[in-house]
Amino acid sequence: ERDRAIKTNLENWLNLHSFYPGVINRIKEILASPTDLYIVTTKEGRFVKQLLQQEKLDFPTEKIIGKESQRPKSETLRQLITAAANPVNIWFVEDRLESLYKVQKADLEQVKLFLADWGYNTPQARESADKDPDIELISLEQFSQDFSQWLNLN
Repeated sequence: ERDRAIKTNLENWLNLHSFYPGVINRIKEILASPTDLYIVTTKEGRFVKQLLQQEKLDFPTEKIIGKESQRPKSETLRQLITAAANPVNIWFVEDRLESLYKVQKADLEQVKLFLADWGYNTPQARESADKDPDIELISLEQFSQDFSQWLNLN
């Protein structure tokens, strides 16, 4: 469905998408900080780049890892850890609980897991995440705040 919509009318597909309130500003803040920010997505990276450009945001192409990478998100996270010059901690924000469980099973202890309570999840998924000591439930409002506000959110 997505691929067909993109092939038949890319401009229309791009116009159907909008970012949640505060997300673009938060991305800009992070890009202006010393923190490395990557977008790991199941969409093709080039389309993510176009969506960001619509918002007048020039995000580094090499830091958008899309479906063209043809590897699970857990493997992408492992590669980011391996490629880092110094030991790193990764904070992985995801809106699908199943994806967080897959990362959890991959035994990536340097990765802190956050379930975005907006997007593609249900009240049941949010409740499950809230009960899991390894997953922090994060709201859109909290996401928009400084990282120091992210832990011990409840």
